[in-house]
Amino acid sequence: MVTAAPAPAADSRSLSREIASAYVYAVARIGSWALLSAWVYRTAGPFDFGLLAVVRGTIGILNYTSLGLAPAMIRLLAESTRAGNSVAASSALPVLPLDNATLAYRGAPSAAPRERVVFTNGLIVAALAACIGLVVTLIYAENFDRIFRVPDRLIGEGARLIFLIGLGTVIRLFSDAAGAMLQTRGRIALDNWLLSGSEFLWVLFAWWLADDNGLYAVGMAYLLASAGLLGMRYFEVNRLDGKPGHLVLRWLDGGIIRRIFSLGILIWFAQLADYLYSPTDYLLIGHFLGPFAASVYAPAVQIDAGLLVLVTGLASVLLPRTALADAAEDVDAIRRYYVRGTLASLALLTTAALCIALLSPWIFRLWLGNAMDPSRAILPLVLIHTVIGGSSAVGRSVLLGMGRVKPFTIAVLVAGITNVVVSWALVRYTNLGLTGIVLGTIVAVTGRCALWMPWYVQRTLKSQHKMKMVHHHKDTESAENTKGIQV
Repeated sequence: MVTAAPAPAADSRSLSREIASAYVYAVARIGSWALLSAWVYRTAGPFDFGLLAVVRGTIGILNYTSLGLAPAMIRLLAESTRAGNSVAASSALPVLPLDNATLAYRGAPSAAPRERVVFTNGLIVAALAACIGLVVTLIYAENFDRIFRVPDRLIGEGARLIFLIGLGTVIRLFSDAAGAMLQTRGRIALDNWLLSGSEFLWVLFAWWLADDNGLYAVGMAYLLASAGLLGMRYFEVNRLDGKPGHLVLRWLDGGIIRRIFSLGILIWFAQLADYLYSPTDYLLIGHFLGPFAASVYAPAVQIDAGLLVLVTGLASVLLPRTALADAAEDVDAIRRYYVRGTLASLALLTTAALCIALLSPWIFRLWLGNAMDPSRAILPLVLIHTVIGGSSAVGRSVLLGMGRVKPFTIAVLVAGITNVVVSWALVRYTNLGLTGIVLGTIVAVTGRCALWMPWYVQRTLKSQHKMKMVHHHKDTESAENTKGIQV
């Protein structure tokens, strides 16, 4: 029998290990990008650095080709623990169409582990998403030089870099199905260690491949590190009890695939809104202000991204834990996750932002060998939207873990569109330049993260608590009636 994931009320040491591993991964992500971008800046100059920053900032479009697979898989795999581990008990889980008749038609045994059935169908969705990602990568690489103002000596370099980093991103996204399995099996810390290892491999391979063309070395190293992550994740999945990573084609089921898509597409729209922030800002800068402005904007935004990684590490741990707690109807645990996680995120980001603001001259000189006065001029505004936006990362995990995807998606799309419109208007019709870009983001994140998110999460938790009380009351009445009949 497959061992279920640990309950949300697992001992605090387990949670501490998971959070610690998440922050190790956060540091690894920050460190790998900081080292490699600094190397390119110092050895190749600001234009190569600007090109790398634009590619790195805009390649995030490939995250949307994953069709929201990872969060959807985490949610469905957590649901599969609700009432046993085999398909024979699937009637207790109506949200998953894993009835015996369907599986018998597909040729699967009626006692097939539901976890393995979900994972098998998730792999098919992951393969489809990988194909879409590859096509998008090729189209983007072909048109990169037409979209951006690229110096003559760098024409063609952007296309090659897009292909290498894009293919690496597609491979990483395919590995997320295995990552979801590890996380819902209580191997959150292990998965974070694997992710950290892939960042180390990125730097190691770049050093190994280093030559006169630093951009090629960075891109090829990213591709090789991503392939390593894929191999490590699937190796660890197949070491779990029941070897759930084995693909069983006779368990393919259209109903389960539709269920994955129904959740994944909503999450996809929510992820799409992320592209309406920094990646779209890079497009506006590339079109209106040119590559030098991108090289000014990039260091400040990379600091923003680095700080956000600090809180997304915590949020990544709470996503599978919230999904498991929701499956167990443990509303109190979810409330603790949200309140404590949000307060911790806010305190961490505020402290880090103040330190960065005070130490920015020293940080930029150590990092890029330059005080970067233009970047420091916009840094305080960037840090403001970092603190406001990053404090909602735990709320995002809580809502996705509880399956409240539709309202979350609507909120982030509205905020993302607001960012694009306001930023475009300020950079197009004023002389604010990069400051206008950042002000547009502050307006958007304040409305969504500081106002809407706390209100909606607390409203949802109150509703869940009332439903839990109703279910408990009905179960008590049923038990009393059964006892009376037996007497």
